[in-house]
Amino acid sequence: KKAWAAEIKVLTVIAEICEKYNIQWYADNGTLLGAVRHGGFIPWDDDMDICMLRDDFVKFQQVVEEELPEGYFYTSYRSPGGNTQIWDTIERVVNTNDIHIDGDFLDKNYQFPYPAGVDIFPLDFIPDDPMKLADWRYRASILRQAMAYEEKIEDKSNPEVRKLLEEIQKVFSYQFSKMQSIRYQIFRLNDDVMNMYTRKECTKAVLTPYFLNRNDHVYEISWYNYGIELPFETGTIRVPLAYDAVLRTEYGDGYGYPYRGGWLHPFPYYIPLEKILIDNNHTDIFNYH
Repeated sequence: KKAWAAEIKVLTVIAEICEKYNIQWYADNGTLLGAVRHGGFIPWDDDMDICMLRDDFVKFQQVVEEELPEGYFYTSYRSPGGNTQIWDTIERVVNTNDIHIDGDFLDKNYQFPYPAGVDIFPLDFIPDDPMKLADWRYRASILRQAMAYEEKIEDKSNPEVRKLLEEIQKVFSYQFSKMQSIRYQIFRLNDDVMNMYTRKECTKAVLTPYFLNRNDHVYEISWYNYGIELPFETGTIRVPLAYDAVLRTEYGDGYGYPYRGGWLHPFPYYIPLEKILIDNNHTDIFNYH
């Protein structure tokens, strides 16, 4: 619950920035499911997810770093050190990048000593025309394939890497520069692909990693025209008015029935950090039951 409280505080910061710049955002994935089904966090969930349509996401990217409070970070491939996760479309706002046991930090963050953050999922516009969609999908797929190599994409001596990079250069009429890392340039190209189409010329948007891998998570853009507030823990959270359609798209018609499973990271996420804290202090100074 300390983690939940710290994450809600991060979301409050995001919401204030979005309100200032008229940027629309909505609870998504497990956070949306928790709001609708539990009135808060899913009891066995430990993080927060929100989404933005791509044009709102771009607006957020442009202002977030200058608006964040001191000590907060926006993590993406443009951040110092880069974002090493291959989920190219996810970026995060976190309240720190370290472990803190100092009283001032703990007092401000509900006695939670570890980084707390919110995942931000952009929903990318896809064209209605089948030929254009096939082209968009191929471009997005080969870039995602390159991202999956992570730092190994820099190794041009690898025949598979070399072949993939040659294909990217051909498809995009692009020549990789020696002034920047190949990985960074791949992410930049991916940004270009994700911004190929606009809200005005499309009727659908997708959560790109799922769409490319499983051909699902396809949403009607109109579902995100309006939002409402639903109870969430001790406050409320913004959700799409068409949240039922969104949840059926993400979890199927049976989303109202709890299913404990399916997460993509260790639970709770701070277990490795907890071990570091204990090892360095020789005791569990945040003992809990």
